[in-house]
Amino acid sequence: MRDEERGATIPGESTTFVVTVNGEGARCDLVIGLEGVHEALLRALWSGPREALPRDLAEHLASLREPAAWAVHGAGDGQPFWHWWAGLGERSVSVQRLTGPMPFLPSAKAALQEAVTALISCAADLRLAVEQRRGALRICRDNEAR
Repeated sequence: MRDEERGATIPGESTTFVVTVNGEGARCDLVIGLEGVHEALLRALWSGPREALPRDLAEHLASLREPAAWAVHGAGDGQPFWHWWAGLGERSVSVQRLTGPMPFLPSAKAALQEAVTALISCAADLRLAVEQRRGALRICRDNEAR
């Protein structure tokens, strides 16, 4: 463990992070403090398939407070708790600490979160539309084959 990791302090409650879940149940959350990261991670995991929950979930959650777990992904801006990542079967979660103050008001954060949620919903609708179109094409091909 490097000296800067040994002396690292947990980020303050006003530190802002982006939590991104990739794979099934994809989502992105803008959160405040490590407690916000913890809650967003749990929310993402519980919203996915139960069989995809990692057996070492407690270890993943505990590693959020470990500077070394963050340091393996680079030094970023030179401050601890810059980037954290976990592979969770067919999904993954990354957490990025924002390196500067938020340039907008809390109401803008809510609007941004709403926009992200809408975009994720739109992506799900598009995937469904593609699947429905594929199903319709299969029916047409089956009818032509007869």
